Amino acid sequence: MNGSSRNLDILRALAVFSVLFDHTLLALGYNHFGSVNFIWIGRAGVMFFFVHTSLVLMYSLERSPDARSFYLRRAFRIYPLCMVAVTFAYFVFSPSAPLSRRDFLLNLALFQNVFGGKNAFGELWSLPLEIQMYLVLPLLFWIARNHAKALVAVWVVAMAVMFWWSMFIFVPCFLAGIISYALSRRVPRILPHWAWPFTVIAVMLIFASFPGWKRCWWPCLLLGVLIPLFAEAKKSLFSAAATQTAKYSYGIYLSHPFVISFAIVHLESRPVWLRIAEFVVLNFALPVVAFHLIENPGIAAGKRLAAQLFACRPEPLLRTRTAEVLVDSNL
Repeated sequence: MNGSSRNLDILRALAVFSVLFDHTLLALGYNHFGSVNFIWIGRAGVMFFFVHTSLVLMYSLERSPDARSFYLRRAFRIYPLCMVAVTFAYFVFSPSAPLSRRDFLLNLALFQNVFGGKNAFGELWSLPLEIQMYLVLPLLFWIARNHAKALVAVWVVAMAVMFWWSMFIFVPCFLAGIISYALSRRVPRILPHWAWPFTVIAVMLIFASFPGWKRCWWPCLLLGVLIPLFAEAKKSLFSAAATQTAKYSYGIYLSHPFVISFAIVHLESRPVWLRIAEFVVLNFALPVVAFHLIENPGIAAGKRLAAQLFACRPEPLLRTRTAEVLVDSNL
């Protein structure tokens, strides 16, 4: 397996749809179906993003000449669209309560969780965790490549720390992706490809039936162990749709709070059919526009600048092959 994987496309697509599904139903006033808590379906999706992120960035580090290039490219990948979304929420239309100027600046830098700031909108809580994870990712990459067995000790320490300090509660989720990367170099693919999406959904639903922040480690670890065991998905309409969804998933994640607030909450007096149409069209259109006007130019600019500053050969620009985009894209 490498960063260009239909299985990872499917994982990312299911994760972003779980978040969209959760937040849409909550806006409509639904939060349970039997024992399944919709809130935790969305949270499971975010945790699966953490696994996916750390895994695909292992492959990105394989191609980066040094940590400086990696950090520069990540900055150009994450910040441009996020800054646009935060600025739009501050000056034009906010899906949450208004921000202070201090919180606005903290959100632009994605440091709001460090300094006790309020998120510009609820979904922005996960991005600062990613930024902070980047600080140790090159070290974890070195461990995974050269001393993979030491990841067991790292995992044990992370679990102990998690139970003592809740601020580190998501560290095991990111570590699950590192473990998955180490295993992918050592284990055969023995599980059938067709069972992969059903497995992801099953793990998500089981966790949502017995949720809890301090239980978030087990679905992530299970997912990390299972990823390299599944055969790669075949080309199909389903995998092609997953690839396209994965391509625009960052835009979906950042834009859907605005769409939900606008189409479901603020336009509740309009006819239902019109609100549904606005919801569907905007959730499809905004991420596509954001990708082509902001995300992809940012990715390309980061590559060019890294090549100029650190004398590394730029990779081909990503256009239609979305599985390749995944190596450079995550929440």
